[in-house]
This record gives sequence, structure tokens and C-alpha cells, in this order.
Amino acid sequence: VGFIFVEICFIQKYILFIGYPVYAVAAILSSLLIAAGLGSYCSSRWKQNPFLLLRIVVCAILVIILIQILLMPLLFRQFLSAAFEMRMLLSILFIFPCGFFMGMPFPIGLSWTAKHHKNFVPWAWGINGYATVIGSVLSVILALHFGFRIVLLIAAGIYVIAYLSL
Repeated sequence: VGFIFVEICFIQKYILFIGYPVYAVAAILSSLLIAAGLGSYCSSRWKQNPFLLLRIVVCAILVIILIQILLMPLLFRQFLSAAFEMRMLLSILFIFPCGFFMGMPFPIGLSWTAKHHKNFVPWAWGINGYATVIGSVLSVILALHFGFRIVLLIAAGIYVIAYLSL
């Protein structure tokens, strides 16, 4: 749910920055998914202590979300007059770190679950799919009522709650 909340918020915010919705959505989704894939790949290298890695990852996600909320509006204003190609490149660079770290929690949790509760792995995949569908609709509803900044803060809270629930 946290991942999809961030994804939907980024789509909204970066469409305004890039200016062309079709290109913006393509750049945002591909940047997030490629970064998440790299994060997922890199997370497999630190299997010794998954809970320490998750603590680091969740802290990184929190810091990046706060940077997105506080710093990105200033950077958007600074670079709004830049050429379209430059805004696309900057968007990809601004989004990539968040996607990288957001790509780690699910595979870390899934590998831990596979070791300790093998029969729950299919359920984890199902819950992930369910959370994506529900999260996409819920993020839009929350954004309409509270704004996208609040949805980003809720996403950060979801990551914290998920980590603390371990």
C-alpha cells in the first residue's frame, strides 16, 4: 500500500513538473519500476540480517519522502523553465532513489517468509496484489480529501508501521 501511495503521488506531482502527461507517466513508472527492480536485486545480497537492512531501508524511504515533500517544490520551481528533456531526466533522477529503496522491503520479507513460513508465500503474493489494487483507489480518495502531501506522509507511516509490526 505504501509503494502504490508513493507511486500515485509521484505521478500527480511529476506530471505537473514535466508537462506532458503521457511522457510523464511513462518516465515515472519506468523509473520507479527499474529502480525498484535494482533495489530488489541488491537486497538479496544482504541476507544475513534482514531486520537491520529493513531498518536502514525504512529510514531511507522516510528521509526521501520528506525530501520529496519539503525540497522538491523548490527544485520544481527552479527547473520548471528547463527544456522538456532536462525535466524528464531530472524527474528520473529525483524519483530513482525512492524507487530503489522501496523495491527492497517486499523481497526481503518474502525471502524471510519463504524460510520460516513456506506455505504463506502464495498468500503474500496475493496480499501484495490486493494491496496494490486497494491502495491505488484509496490513495486517490485520500488525496481528494487531504492532499497528496498527506498521502505521502501516510505512505511513510505505512512503512514505519509495517517495520514495527515485525
